[in-house]
Formats: sequence, structure tokens, C-alpha cells
Amino acid sequence: MSDALVKIARSGLLVGLCQVATATAQEPKDVDFFGESVLRLESVSDGQVEDDGMGLTLLVRPAVELRLIENLTAIIEADFIVALQNNYDDGRGIKPNRPLIADPEGAELNRLQLQYQPAPSTFITLGRQKLSIDDERFIGAASFRQNDQTFDGVHLASKIYSDATLQIGYFNRVNRILGDDNPEGVFEGDSYYANLNVPVAGARLGVFHYAFDLSTGEDALTSNAASTATTGLRLEGRMHQDPYGVDWEAAIARQTEYGDNPATFDLDYHVLGASGFAGPAKLSVRYEVFEGNGEQAFQTPLGTQHAFQGAADIFALTPPSGLRDLEIKAAWNFGRVAPFRSISAFAAVQDFVSETDHAELGEELNAQIKGTFGRSAITLKAAHYSADTFAADTTRVFLSYSQRF
Repeated sequence: MSDALVKIARSGLLVGLCQVATATAQEPKDVDFFGESVLRLESVSDGQVEDDGMGLTLLVRPAVELRLIENLTAIIEADFIVALQNNYDDGRGIKPNRPLIADPEGAELNRLQLQYQPAPSTFITLGRQKLSIDDERFIGAASFRQNDQTFDGVHLASKIYSDATLQIGYFNRVNRILGDDNPEGVFEGDSYYANLNVPVAGARLGVFHYAFDLSTGEDALTSNAASTATTGLRLEGRMHQDPYGVDWEAAIARQTEYGDNPATFDLDYHVLGASGFAGPAKLSVRYEVFEGNGEQAFQTPLGTQHAFQGAADIFALTPPSGLRDLEIKAAWNFGRVAPFRSISAFAAVQDFVSETDHAELGEELNAQIKGTFGRSAITLKAAHYSADTFAADTTRVFLSYSQRF
């Protein structure tokens, strides 16, 4: 039997076992089975490497939640990723003449956590877990990729006073989307964070501090370059009068070196954004600035990058000259369109400019259409980056089918 057929058979068996386990689960009970599967075809044309890339990957993510005693639960979750078509560089340098698609094949423990609820609005989570803070600009799970980004540590989330929320925590390991077999796939070091959100005159004011000690190896000049301390403020609000409304956001932050980072810098960040909608239509404008000094730039190494700087993933790292990103986005919700429960779509254009000298880096077009039915979804997404002075013209197309069980 060919390798491809073996992979298909193995993948089908994994999906089947997960669905059987879910179907046999009874409610209420002290054991719940759940999970998801994602089949995604991704093609990449990248002018920086010789050949185009093509990947067909299947993720099967089974999980079990155990209610151990009152107010104490445990979650065990695994990732099984199979590359049914692997004409791409998965980040380990096996196919360096192909573009990067950061979905390495393998099996990993995604979550292994205990969660204790000492009060109705207070949760303490210990172990390997997903973190999602604010809009995931600084801390997120990067869940678009087949492999989640997870954190080994302890996290406290609590509602204090009336509508104020506090999140604080510590982690000493970050399991990145690149996987354990990649030399850059794990960050280690003692990292701390605190995030407080309070209601202010119809809006929400957030105050945060993130101290990330992130090491990937023995060479301090390169392995500790992502270690930073970031302190900032975030203000967001909304004014709604159906069928119309406006959402807005503003944030500022300052970032310095931290831990064993050998560099010295003091860099700023700010963002302004607003979204207006009328019924099913929505129009958004967002302007985000990362300061650079020619050697270092403001970075967000643990954020969900794919959601912000374009789906072509050109600016996963901020260039040393910094970055100004202006995005204009139009979205439409078509509602129920048989056989789909809902269909939504968006198109966006982004203009990237160097922060230090205002040089034009490139432009990107992004578009997506998504249909949901039951617990499943089909998504078609495309991104095209046109280079001016940074990187090369790049096109990525994604077609995925996802199912929760």
C-alpha cells in the first residue's frame, strides 16, 4: 500500500474513533469527549524560492474533559497532524526549495490542564493550556494553523467588582506552531503577565504588562532576541443602535529588552481602529504602527500574527525598520443560504510602509468566504502580497473543511 493511502487510512481511523467516542458519551456525566478535525489544502507561490508549495494536511484533535471533584476539572487534548500532500517546507528545512507552510506532520500533547473554580467568576488553570488575552495581539493560540500555540504555566482569570476583569499568570515554556521537532519550535524561560480591564464611561480600559523571557537555544545573540517587556494601555468601546453601530479601539505600548536579550532598545507601538456596520454590511479601518530603530523593532512573538498583518504571513516578524500597517476591510453577512446555516465574506487591502524612513514595503489583498452548517464549516481564503522594497510577490490560497465533534 502506498504511503499516501496509509496516511488516508490512518487519518480516517482517527476521525472515526473520535466520533464514536463522542457518540457514546452520555449527559450528564463526569467524562465528556469532544474535539475537532480540519482538512486544509494550501498552495503558495513565493518569489523567494525556486518552486511553488502545496500542502494537504489533516488535523484530528480529540479531547476529554474529566470532572474530578466539585469545581475541579481536567482536560487532556492531543494533536494528530497528517500531511497527505507535503510539497512544502514545514519549517524543519527538509524541503528548502519550497515555500514555508507552518503545518508540520506529527503527534503532540496539545493541552494537559487542571482548572479550579474557587468562586463563580474566578478560574485558576494549571498545566499546558491555551491563552487568549484581549484580541490576541500579544498573547494568543495562533489557532489558524493546524498546531496550536500553547503555554505551560498557571493562569488566573477573575471578575472583580462589577464588570472589571483581571488576568495574571506565569509560564516557563511556549509550544509554538512549528512543533517540537523544529529547533525554533519551543520557547523556554520564566515569563509573567498581568492584564486588567475596567469599565470607563461606556468603554473598557485595559492596562497590561507582559514580561517574556523567551529562549530557543544556547546562542544568546539569536536565541534570546525575542525576550521583551511590554507595558501598555488599551481602550475600546461600541455604540450600537440596531441595525447600525460603531466599534472602536485605541492602544499604546512601550517595549524594552528583557531577560537575557543582548540588545538594548526602547520602542513604541500604537493602534487606532474603527468599524461601522449597517445591518449585514461592515466597513473597518485600522492603522497600526510598530517602531523600529534599524536594528530592532517592536515585536509580538506570542500573538496570533495571522489575524493582523495579512494572511500571506510576510510580516510575522516586524522588519528592523519598523512597520506602518493601514488596513481597510469590507465584510458582509449573507445569513442563511441553503444548505448553509450562514455565509459570510470579507475583502481587505493593506498598505505596509517602513516606520523609520516611510519607504513603501508592499501591499496585500485578502479575501475570504465561509459557510457553516451544523458543527461544520467550509472556508475559502486567498491572499496576494505585492512587494515594493520588502520580500517578494507571494500568493497563498486556502481551502478548508472543519468539523467539531
